[in-house]
Amino acid sequence: MKSDIAPIPMRLPCEKCGELHIDEGVFATRAHRTHVCQACGLVWRPALVATVGVRFLPGYKDEPAITAEDRARIVALVNARAVAPEASAEDAAEGILGGPRQG
Repeated sequence: MKSDIAPIPMRLPCEKCGELHIDEGVFATRAHRTHVCQACGLVWRPALVATVGVRFLPGYKDEPAITAEDRARIVALVNARAVAPEASAEDAAEGILGGPRQG
């Protein structure tokens, strides 16, 4: 398949076994429509246009992950609000996050 249009990056789970199909090497950039599952051998065409199987969609791989410390603070804040719903968010944040909010 000859094309000047770059293939569309897609997450391509196999239609038969569900294994994620990831194009590597020359197939990571070469325009193609037909894919072969490396786990079960199924051959399929997920779209009418050229696609490339990727592990992460562009723009989503490097999203910052929440740290365990941030997660614990959020859980504590939610729990504090459940125990004392009359407390303001600012009061709860001051108690949970260790000091007055900077405004």
